[in-house]
Amino acid sequence: MKQNKLIDYSDLQSRAFNFLKFPLCVMIFFTHMPNLYNGVDYSLLRGVEYFFRHILGSSATCLFFVISAYYFFVGFNDKPFTFAEYKKKIAKKFKTIFLPYIFWISVALLIHIVLGLRQGEIIIRSPWDILRAFTFWPRKGFGDYAPIYMPMWFLRELFCFFLFSPLFYWLFKRLKLIPLLVIAILYLFEFFPTIINNYFFLRALLFFSLGAYFAINKKNIIEVLLKVEFVIYIALALSFFAIYYSGIYIFYKTTLILSVASICLLVSRYVNKTAVQPNKFLVNASFFVYLMHGIIIQVIFKFIDSHLPWHNNYTYIFNYVATIVLTLTICLGVYQLLKKFVPKQILAIVTGGK
Repeated sequence: MKQNKLIDYSDLQSRAFNFLKFPLCVMIFFTHMPNLYNGVDYSLLRGVEYFFRHILGSSATCLFFVISAYYFFVGFNDKPFTFAEYKKKIAKKFKTIFLPYIFWISVALLIHIVLGLRQGEIIIRSPWDILRAFTFWPRKGFGDYAPIYMPMWFLRELFCFFLFSPLFYWLFKRLKLIPLLVIAILYLFEFFPTIINNYFFLRALLFFSLGAYFAINKKNIIEVLLKVEFVIYIALALSFFAIYYSGIYIFYKTTLILSVASICLLVSRYVNKTAVQPNKFLVNASFFVYLMHGIIIQVIFKFIDSHLPWHNNYTYIFNYVATIVLTLTICLGVYQLLKKFVPKQILAIVTGGK
């Protein structure tokens, strides 16, 4: 991007983030697929799966936190953060985030209850179990960081952060970069009280705080990143090598941060060079695709796996690709049918008004 003075960074950032909505939703698919090759040494598959699940998929979630926070707080740049404006924004988020959160967890809970009864198992035995299903549902190997419908942990954290937005606004308006640095240190080194020492919470907090910091202090994310673009790419390459050769977990965390920055840079360069306009239908469907995909993606994956004639690196990779294509096709098809036949009032709850 030469002749930087001629670039409208505000427009460029807006187009880049808009372009990213649908691809990021698809990237998240990788984080919610089961590992059916456990105990089998498919080295190629493990490498591919690790990159797509733990790097690209996780980076997508992190970037959504950044973008969501940025657009929430950027509206206060031209007006004071008043209680009236806060109530207005929270009321909107209640409709677009909290109601879909309740609806989709209810759907997942109903499915779990029916499947449990078919197997002679009762999963809900008390009101406390219902509360856990909507907040922190225990699951083997994953702890209890997510609701019973796992992808909804993102919306839970996001809505809670929005509720505490006055605190974020005060911290970043008064103390600028200091709170962000403190949160980054807590995330990287996990210096946090055990009672809330949750890796996913700290990760969500950091990336939400990044978006909030940039918006509250009137900084354009793309413009800032472009000034250190070369440094980011070099640091990302070094971080990748550090993961591979050392396996030290802190390098995975730095890789996520640098991957988020790199995705922003690469996409901004692409949209600036090509002036591409994303498909409006896909952009509008993105949130619904995210909401629905977790209901069906593992079912599709396991169904394909059970019908594969043999299992090796290539058939598993085929399964991953086929699962994504089928999941995406079904979600988009259902979204189109809902838009066509379901009343807007009900549709708003199911899709978040998108």
